[in-house]
Amino acid sequence: MPRAPPGSTPWPACSPCCWAARSSGRALSAGSGGFGQAWVGAAYVLWIAAVALTLGVVVPGQRKALAALESGQDAAPYAGRIAAGGGLAMLAWIAIIVLMVAKPGA
Repeated sequence: MPRAPPGSTPWPACSPCCWAARSSGRALSAGSGGFGQAWVGAAYVLWIAAVALTLGVVVPGQRKALAALESGQDAAPYAGRIAAGGGLAMLAWIAIIVLMVAKPGA
C-alpha cells in the first residue's frame, strides 16, 4: 500500500471513491426519509467518530511506531494507543451496522 507524503492527508481520506460513496448514500437516503430519521443521523455521527479516531489516533500512532522501528527503537509504547483507537473505531462500526439492521424508530 503506498504511503502518503509526510504532512499530507492519507490517501483513503481524500479518495474520489469515498466522496462518491458518501454522495450516493446521501442521494439514496433523501428519497426514503433519509436524514430525518434519528437512527440515520446517529449512524452518520458514529461514522464521523470512527473516521476521526482512525485518522486522529490510529494512523499517527502507526506512523510513530513505524518511525521508531525504522530507527531501531521499540514500537511497544505506541501499541496501546493504536489498539485502543482501532478498538473504539471498530465499536463505532459495529454500532452503525446494528443501527442499519434494526432501524430503531423506522
